Amino acid sequence: MPQSVVLNSIEAAGFDVDVTCWFKWNHDVYRWKFQQSWEL
Repeated sequence: MPQSVVLNSIEAAGFDVDVTCWFKWNHDVYRWKFQQSWEL
């Protein structure tokens, strides 16, 4: 699969292309769009 497709998918899901910005917990990965959707 072309790298551009992977990077576009990562960005479309709301993740930063820099994986060091991701919060990983067990098998789950969270990013700001996930956190926004769960704000009270």
